[in-house]
Amino acid sequence: MKRSLITTLLIGVAVAVLVSALHATGSMRGIETGIRAFASDYASATRVVSEKWQYVLVLLLALGVAWLSLSGVPQGRNRLLVVFLLIELLGLSWVCSLYRVFFQPLPSVLAAVLALVAAEGSIVFLRRDRSHLARTFFGNRLSKKEFRRVGEGTISFDAQAKAYEVSVVACDIANKYGLAEDSEPAAFAGTMEKFIHETADRLLQGGAYLHAADGEGVVAIFKSPEGNAEHAEKAVRVALDLIQYFRKQRQHN
Repeated sequence: MKRSLITTLLIGVAVAVLVSALHATGSMRGIETGIRAFASDYASATRVVSEKWQYVLVLLLALGVAWLSLSGVPQGRNRLLVVFLLIELLGLSWVCSLYRVFFQPLPSVLAAVLALVAAEGSIVFLRRDRSHLARTFFGNRLSKKEFRRVGEGTISFDAQAKAYEVSVVACDIANKYGLAEDSEPAAFAGTMEKFIHETADRLLQGGAYLHAADGEGVVAIFKSPEGNAEHAEKAVRVALDLIQYFRKQRQHN
């Protein structure tokens, strides 16, 4: 929330300053003249919206569009709203001309478009950075569903080191070393590989964070990265399901 507010302010102020500077220096005069002829009757106007109110409107529009884009509104819907806003600005210019008031819509239109582009650009940049962090911390350690939720921001996580209350499930083959002595190396390696693969898959499907999966066994953590208050119950449920699964596998074999 705080980051979105700061980003909104930065984008809004930067866009407002840029558009105001372009308008004040006459850099958009040619385009403004064309829009003036299209959207309103400047010749018959008896009053003109002052520059001060133009700049205020530019700032408000830039802030509003930036906030709307950064507040989690779906991109397609947000763009549609901005298109409607642009149409409304042109319509406002025409309505003002009916009352012989001239309102130049170009600065406001440009501010809305630039704010939209800047906000969506910042979202892409932050999402790319978040995606990199997600791959670093959670690559191959979460299920595809959970990993996608982390990358999209549905599950929030803090990269800073903190202490958490979690539940840990450790899985290994009973009497593993005795089994290793009584089995051929290739057969034992195949058994371990199958056990690790199936155990890790079922733990991931249960929503666990895979801490380790090697010859020493499989260790999974529940509650990471999502703060699930019922992590202990969830861990026990998944562990019992695992026991039941391997019992059935043993009976079939």
